[in-house]
Amino acid sequence: VIFPSIFMGNVFPIVSRYIYDKDIRLGSAFQKSFDFLIFLAMPVVVGVIFTAHQIIEIVGGQDFVTAHTIPPVFGVPATSAFSLQILIVAVGISFLSHLFGYTIIALGKQSKLIWPNLALVFFNIILNLILIPKISYIGAAIVTVLTEFLVVFLYFQVMRRYLKLKIHLGILWKVLIAGIILGLALYLLRFLSLWFLIPIGGVTYILSLWLVGGISREMILGVIKIKWLISN
Repeated sequence: VIFPSIFMGNVFPIVSRYIYDKDIRLGSAFQKSFDFLIFLAMPVVVGVIFTAHQIIEIVGGQDFVTAHTIPPVFGVPATSAFSLQILIVAVGISFLSHLFGYTIIALGKQSKLIWPNLALVFFNIILNLILIPKISYIGAAIVTVLTEFLVVFLYFQVMRRYLKLKIHLGILWKVLIAGIILGLALYLLRFLSLWFLIPIGGVTYILSLWLVGGISREMILGVIKIKWLISN
């Protein structure tokens, strides 16, 4: 969750300036931010899904990896690792909600989020009341993911009402391919320690993304330029 907050905290002054000045570079800055956040979100989601058991073992010990207090859900043991695998999807989705949310604030339209946020609160509470009695903490995790999906949808609708930007989705299939390769590598090497899997996974993802054209010289230079603009 820290990643998109830090990134958008850095991008926010640039986007605000472009909006205020009606600068034609706004579209390019927004697209680069979108691409970069998607690029960051995929390895976080895939990496945690395939290493959830190792993470839980480090945090809580081996007994905590297999422990569960309710019957299997969807045929999967309701362990803490399963909960983590569900919740990390919500974290990945939140990368985009940060982008849309910060952009709405840069537009000065944050007051327009009051009703969507109120709707999100009711949606979350009602769905929790329905699912928690049935599947306990797994239900709560699922509600978190569904709520985050709705956050992205509603925030995007609000943003689009005041900012007409065309978002190109070409990055999606590239990070999807790189994510599949990353997941396959982590699955085949699951016998290794987490401390080996993290660097191996990082290198695998970056190389895969480079080969399919998901990482370009322009993207790297764009991120460097954002840092330079902020520092000056």
